[in-house]
Amino acid sequence: MNNEFLQTEEAIVAMLKTVYDPEIPVNVYDLGLIYNIEVDDEKNVRIDMTLTAPNCPAADFILEDVRMKIESVDDVNNVEVNLVFEPEWDKDMMSEEAKLELGFYRDMDSLRKKIYFASDAHLGARFHKDPLAVEKRLVRWLDSIKDEAMAIYFLGDMFDYWYEYKYVVPKGFVRFLGKLAELSDNGVEIHIFIGNHDIWMFDYLPKGDRCDHPPMCSL
Repeated sequence: MNNEFLQTEEAIVAMLKTVYDPEIPVNVYDLGLIYNIEVDDEKNVRIDMTLTAPNCPAADFILEDVRMKIESVDDVNNVEVNLVFEPEWDKDMMSEEAKLELGFYRDMDSLRKKIYFASDAHLGARFHKDPLAVEKRLVRWLDSIKDEAMAIYFLGDMFDYWYEYKYVVPKGFVRFLGKLAELSDNGVEIHIFIGNHDIWMFDYLPKGDRCDHPPMCSL
């Protein structure tokens, strides 16, 4: 498919996103009502679409609005809009944005589904030739997952020998500790298991009284 046809399809999708069921504040494309878009060599367009219910009282209005909006796209010739009911529409066909708009999620935090695990960074270990680079790489990884993480589990030895750091922030790790605080403040669950190399961390990181199952601490 060449760029011209891709541009036409993109323009069609953009127009479909301006078509609404009068009773629903979400456009027909994000509702998942558009099943198929075909554009032939003559720029004739065929749309297969459905409705949220077979007896939708606004059916004629929606179909005509779709046809007129697609006809307004540059270079489009004939437009055929076919109403189909197989497969049957259900809410899982909606985009995440549509589900959020219609209240299927309480907030964006409910869209976070992934759980991540990490261990053995050994921040502070003498064998790291470039400790700052190690810490920055870890922080970049946390940044890359922050929008989709529901929880992060650190499974021991993220630090190395915290003997003298029971009550102070260890020099050089403020980027990592600050990122943990930022993630926690934004609703990501942070769970830290203490390993044999950072056992003296004890209760340094827990927030309030949420660390009630040592050796695991939760922010």
